[in-house]
Amino acid sequence: MLSMAFGQSKYYVDSLAENTKRGLRQKVRMGHCPSLAPVGYINDVRTKTIIVDKKRSKIIRQAFQKYVKGDMRLCDVADFLAHSGVTTRTGKRISKTKASFILSNPFYIGLFKYGGELHEGKHEPIIAFVREYEDKLTTISQKLDRLLNGYLDQVIDELDYRKQKVKLLSEKKTLQAEITSMTHTQNDWLAPFQNWLKDAQNLDEIASDCNLFAKKVAAKEIFGSHLHLGGRRVVVSPSVGGSTEPPTAWAALRAAHDKVGLEPESSILVRRRGLEHYMFSTGCRYYYNR
Repeated sequence: MLSMAFGQSKYYVDSLAENTKRGLRQKVRMGHCPSLAPVGYINDVRTKTIIVDKKRSKIIRQAFQKYVKGDMRLCDVADFLAHSGVTTRTGKRISKTKASFILSNPFYIGLFKYGGELHEGKHEPIIAFVREYEDKLTTISQKLDRLLNGYLDQVIDELDYRKQKVKLLSEKKTLQAEITSMTHTQNDWLAPFQNWLKDAQNLDEIASDCNLFAKKVAAKEIFGSHLHLGGRRVVVSPSVGGSTEPPTAWAALRAAHDKVGLEPESSILVRRRGLEHYMFSTGCRYYYNR
């Protein structure tokens, strides 16, 4: 009798779990994210949807703009959000890690992740710079067509036609340049940095291996071609011009490490616009894009 009761209870729990999953999947198919709203959005209890937080969304949009333009690093974004009164759900200060998560969250461009997949959402995107620029380009193209038709129909004279045409073409060129800058330059730093990390991860394996050619290639990559072998040690020798400036980024990093404790940190640390430069990895076009 007891085993029958346990069996019925398990069946009820399993059925409830399956119904819950089915409901969540249906919500996802409808374009609604079945989770808590990220910073800049709020969960609408009445409609059971996620809507824009009008106050915080403006701050999040400003953070994206400043970061993408290169005016801020992740730590600066965290400070900016803290000074603007944006906190976590528990009221804690936005950390550098949280700032990175915000900047890489596809939810802000109208997408969301669920079940390991990316889905198109019905919520209003906070970040849509490229889309806005493309809409403006379409409007300008329509104005140019109307302008040409007006000139051909002799509705406007040639002088006005030329002046308005130059103005519209200038605006169109500026917008196209902005879009190109957003979509192409934001990740120019990423490929070299990924290669740098990949090389760094392989150094231990190369050092312990007997492949002398691989060691030679790695040493040249790190120290450059100005190498001197003596006393079983490889050292960097001055270049032809007598300069001892580190020839590669690897050598510069090594030189900076050697200067720690010997020179002021201000002369060693990376300048304000450092290596970090975000970015959204969603596998799709990023519409806040730069």
